Formats: sequence, structure tokens, C-alpha cells
Amino acid sequence: MRIKEQKKNDFTIITITEVKNGQLDISNIKQLRQRFNRVVEKGKRKIAIDLKQVKYIDSSTIGFFVDAFNLLRNSNGNFALLNVDEKIIEILDMTNLTKFLPIYKEDELLN
Repeated sequence: MRIKEQKKNDFTIITITEVKNGQLDISNIKQLRQRFNRVVEKGKRKIAIDLKQVKYIDSSTIGFFVDAFNLLRNSNGNFALLNVDEKIIEILDMTNLTKFLPIYKEDELLN
């Protein structure tokens, strides 16, 4: 898995690429969490995770999303997910996370 970051408008976009089998799970979530923490340590408070190449998430990924959302909300920041696969949206919906976790297509967030 590769992770890159870029600045677009006020947001820092963390993009995940080359995800093995399209799975973001316990085997690789630590890498994403570490990158997210480095971005936060740089003082960034508007962060979006681009999931364009992710087709599956597990409970460790959901836990990361909740932690990231809470951390940024508590520091007057914003957290969002971009380009989320419909199957992942279904999982987030079943756990009621879609009620408070912002999910956008990239062009919606940046306009």
C-alpha cells in the first residue's frame, strides 16, 4: 500500500493507492494511522481520506475513522472521506456512521 498526501483548497487529502486486494484492514491500517498522525502533528486540521481504490474495510478501519473524526472535531477541525465505494457506504450506514461522518466525492468537497 502506498499513501500520498496533497493540499487542495483548505484540505489535506490523504490518498491510498496500491491497496492489496482493495482491502483496508488490520493488516495495513497502522500505516494509514501513522500518516494521519504525522499530518495532524504538522498542524493540519482539515483532513480527508481518499478511498477511491479501497473496496473493503474492517472494524479496525472503522475504529480509525471514528478516532480521526473525534480528534479533528475536538480541535475545531474537519474530517471527511472521499470517493467511497457503495459497499463501504453500506457498512458505514449499518454502523450509523453516515449520520455524522462526512462522505463526499472529491469534486463536492473541493468546491
